[in-house]
Amino acid sequence: MNLSDKIKRIRTIKGLSQEEMSQKMNISQKAYSNLENSKTKIDDERLNQIATLFEMEPQDIRLFDEKQVFYYCTQSGYINTLNNNESFENERKIYNQTIASLEKDKEQLNKENERLLNLLEKISMR
Repeated sequence: MNLSDKIKRIRTIKGLSQEEMSQKMNISQKAYSNLENSKTKIDDERLNQIATLFEMEPQDIRLFDEKQVFYYCTQSGYINTLNNNESFENERKIYNQTIASLEKDKEQLNKENERLLNLLEKISMR
C-alpha cells in the first residue's frame, strides 16, 4: 500500500470527504484528489499538514497497514494507537478457550454441590 492509498484509507476511516480535506488544506478538491491518486507527490510538508488534520504523527501514516486499526477519543484530548488485528484475534481465541474451560469447571462444581447437598439432606433425615 503506497502513501497515497494510506492517506485515502485513513481519511475514509475518519469519515472525512475529499472536499472537507481540501478545504482544511486550502487547496482545490481536484488537487487533493491528485494527492490521493498519486498524481501529485506528497512531500514532507504536505504529509505533516495531512497528519495534523488526521491528528496523527506523519510516521503513523507511513506505517499504516490494512491489518491495523486505530481508535481515537476526543473527550479529554486525542489518543491515537495502532494495534494489530491479528493480535486481537489471537487474544479473542484465548479468551474464548478460557471462558469455555471456566464454564465447564462451573458446571462440574454445580453438579458436585448438588450431589453434596443431596448427601447432606439424606444425612439430616436420619
